[in-house]
Amino acid sequence: MSREGAYRTSMIFSQGNRFEGNYETPYGALEMGVYPTHVKYNVDENDKGEVLLKYQLDIQGQFASMREMRIRFAPRRRA
Repeated sequence: MSREGAYRTSMIFSQGNRFEGNYETPYGALEMGVYPTHVKYNVDENDKGEVLLKYQLDIQGQFASMREMRIRFAPRRRA
């Protein structure tokens, strides 16, 4: 997953594998780590689906929090 703008970052969520990267801010970069404990995705025959992520977040090598993210998606309807 990538985030653009003033607060840029890139993360890879692979269950059981720790990812380390940087969180770019206007004030400098912070070291960031994510350790996914649960990665699940589902896509149906209509290309609608959902991604569920549960992960530990570390900032500057220190535990920050346990997080959960759910992303639902579907194809755009044609006008």
